[in-house]
Amino acid sequence: MQLAQVIEQPIEALVHMERYVNKGSPSGFTFLHSTSPETAPHGPARPFSMPYVRLKANDCRVFGDADRVPPAMRAGNREEILYPIHPDILADVLAALGRSGSADGHLDVYPTASGRTVLHLGSEGAFFAKLHYPAMIGRFNRALPYRKWISNFENFREIASSVERGTAPECFAILREDVGIMILYDGGENSGMGMIYREFTPYPYGARRVMIPLFALFSPDETSPSDPLLITGLLGGKGDPLRAAMTHLVTPLLDCFRFQAFELGLLPEYNAQNILLELDPLQGATRIVHRDMTGTFKDLAIRRERGLHTALNPYHATDLDTNPKECFARRSFAYDFKLGEYVFLEIESILAAEFGVRIEDFRECVRAAFRVAVTQDTSSYFGAEDKWCGYEKVLPCGGRPYAEYSNPKYR
Repeated sequence: MQLAQVIEQPIEALVHMERYVNKGSPSGFTFLHSTSPETAPHGPARPFSMPYVRLKANDCRVFGDADRVPPAMRAGNREEILYPIHPDILADVLAALGRSGSADGHLDVYPTASGRTVLHLGSEGAFFAKLHYPAMIGRFNRALPYRKWISNFENFREIASSVERGTAPECFAILREDVGIMILYDGGENSGMGMIYREFTPYPYGARRVMIPLFALFSPDETSPSDPLLITGLLGGKGDPLRAAMTHLVTPLLDCFRFQAFELGLLPEYNAQNILLELDPLQGATRIVHRDMTGTFKDLAIRRERGLHTALNPYHATDLDTNPKECFARRSFAYDFKLGEYVFLEIESILAAEFGVRIEDFRECVRAAFRVAVTQDTSSYFGAEDKWCGYEKVLPCGGRPYAEYSNPKYR
């Protein structure tokens, strides 16, 4: 895919990039398990039919304002709710609801890179839906029980509140996740089948611009493998490619990471799937767009230090006061492993291969930018200046211990 195509047809290009311009994560397990061939991201180009059932509102748990449910998924009255279901698990959900027969309706959707999150494009507006999927995609089970579902909304609300107060950096944007539906919840943290609606337009709202998932910057187009990587088109026409990479990618990413991790006590999961680059065709990169808050960790010590409340669901929470080793490891994991190995290392490799930039020059620029973005002493934040933590490239089996490495590359 050419950058000009992305600019000329941004919505069609986004659908294409989500599906066919994605080489997978550095873990190597992205394509190990997927949804059914008809619904998989790398499957047929056409949309598929997402079933939904009509349920009594009293039998569901709704987070947020029901008026924010996308118009295409509104029941038409206050007494009922439309609950969307991935077609792969329709029979199981109907059985759990004690129903026989078929769904009450269908809506055409496109799969996105995550497999269980789908995109609807219709006359009443576009939206994403993150669906319950109690089976393996990649290397994880993608069920959405109560603890993950509610944690996602808590994380989003903390970030959105800060954005609304004007304390977020100008380069920060997010796809709003204000409303979702939970069924079959019995009060247990691991019970229920949740789903989350996600807006299509980045917030704070502004002029409609182009969005590129970060993984698509680094990946060949499997339908046009001879096309240059999108990142080369982005950086190649801006003089010094190293300076362009720092200006349009690295520095904004560091500012957004600092805002969440150091100011809000929320450790983002910065893999290349959860971040999109927003482009103005005339000005270049404008904002870093964030999506999917489920993987975000709450750093309770930082939140207390900042005077922020800690009355949050314990799912994905870490606390320096009760488990310093785990907290230090998680902080390093968020920065050194996820942002470092999944994003900065990709930029570094392409700058070296395509533009002849020395790897150490790029790393020193990142380290200098990190010191500017994060002005505090990070030795007490990460626990050690000469160590960093990540995961080995293995399938999870009863949990995964952090692996410790020497000499952080990007701080």
